[in-house]
Amino acid sequence: MIAPVIDVSVEGDLWVHCFIWFLIVRITGTFRKTMLDGDSHRAALLYCLACDLQMSFTEKAAVCDLEEAIELHRAALELRPSGTLYRYLSLHQLALCLLDRYDCQGVVNDLEEAIKFGRAELELCLPGHAQRGTSLHTLACFLRKRFVKRAAIHDLEEAIELHHAALELRPSEDPDRISTLRICSLSGE
Repeated sequence: MIAPVIDVSVEGDLWVHCFIWFLIVRITGTFRKTMLDGDSHRAALLYCLACDLQMSFTEKAAVCDLEEAIELHRAALELRPSGTLYRYLSLHQLALCLLDRYDCQGVVNDLEEAIKFGRAELELCLPGHAQRGTSLHTLACFLRKRFVKRAAIHDLEEAIELHHAALELRPSEDPDRISTLRICSLSGE
């Protein structure tokens, strides 16, 4: 399981705003999309709520939470068009949710879509971007999973390439380096 990425560099007011929405959803037990209409931080709020549902799915394995998280991540992504600062976050989390659903239900289209969004994320996380190592690692994991399903050698070769690139970006003290090394060893890299 790859943990959700939450960018804490966003202004504090936005996170307070997200926290208030989080409390409303937790207290009322429902989320009404119309409540956010006209909100200038709508994409970030949808993203925060989707991440909360994603974590809830991780804890409780309630597929309805995952389905709603996917829906909210898609809505946040629509509000973050190309060139938007935090689009890569929405792509990353949506891809992770789709992979979780693939793991639960085995629908290959979910894996294909996760790979598509992983590639789009990597295109935004150019060399020098703080999340490039994570993007490389995540896409490599998706491709490895598709290799296991289809046995297409080009998926494994690309996964190995991406893992090596991710390792180069992670210093020896980076806790994510261990995860990448472990997966490389499982792949025979």
